[in-house]
Amino acid sequence: MRLVPLALDDFPDRAVLRGFEGGCVYTAQRADKFYVIQDESTMADLLSEEDQAGLQFLTVLEFSTPSERAAYIGKRGWDSPGDTSENQRHANDPRQTMGAFAKAGSRRWLQIAVNRKSNLLLGALRRSGAIAPRISVEWSSPLEDEGFREYRDRVALAKAGIVELKEQLDSFWPARGPVWDAVGVTSDSRPLFVEAKAHIPEAASAGTRASTTSRALIDQSLLRARRFYAPKSKAVWSDLFYQYANRLAHHYFLRQVNGVPSILVFLYFLNADDMLGPMSEAEWHGAVRLIHAVLGVPADLRPQGVFDVFLDARLLQDAG
Repeated sequence: MRLVPLALDDFPDRAVLRGFEGGCVYTAQRADKFYVIQDESTMADLLSEEDQAGLQFLTVLEFSTPSERAAYIGKRGWDSPGDTSENQRHANDPRQTMGAFAKAGSRRWLQIAVNRKSNLLLGALRRSGAIAPRISVEWSSPLEDEGFREYRDRVALAKAGIVELKEQLDSFWPARGPVWDAVGVTSDSRPLFVEAKAHIPEAASAGTRASTTSRALIDQSLLRARRFYAPKSKAVWSDLFYQYANRLAHHYFLRQVNGVPSILVFLYFLNADDMLGPMSEAEWHGAVRLIHAVLGVPADLRPQGVFDVFLDARLLQDAG
């Protein structure tokens, strides 16, 4: 197997192997060589030319034999049928019955981690420094016996054990704010909020589509947060990587404005082959560096209670 500098147009007879949010994987043959083409160009539509610099959106792998290619495809888990549409369904959709994990993506792996493999998730949190070695977490969502519901706004705060605030949430953010992928409370009484990702295009969110009235409050609060995290930055946080920015803003609201010792976790799954996700922490670190550079925030946000956590999805496969 070797990486070759070919373009998508070099393979007019390519066949779709698997689609995913953000792109597609193809197979192709030219003469006596066999190819796997991973196209993530949809992600480029969300980035400016400056932000695209140095990023690779097309990967072409060349194999000498069909069996060599088949072995690679099997290793990545692309030889089994995939259905990424389920990953777009909200966890409290009534069609998702109790006990039925999401079919694919970060939602599936997080549901399994919380409900079946909580010790693995706990270990990942400890290794990152998000919680101390002897600290545990009681999860409030997504719980199997609640249909894996996810929460937002004041309900999410209540699930995290936050009852009283000095400044009310509705003065900082309009209703229908971020939906948290997971919410918990640590054994030392600290609220913990999780945003999970299984592949890099998932992290490249577009800007807010809020109404004019809501947008004014959002912009004001994002500016307050940006001045705290990145006082020299001129970035517009309501545009590219808006989802990442609004999570940081809510964390700022809790921790700095209200003095709540909250923990914000960005959970990145490795080897989520159902979504063609990164195979190493290094790949995720590159994406995170880009996000931080665009937003203007420091490379290390751990002093502000923000942690990157990594968990290998292969360790979760036998529980789903």
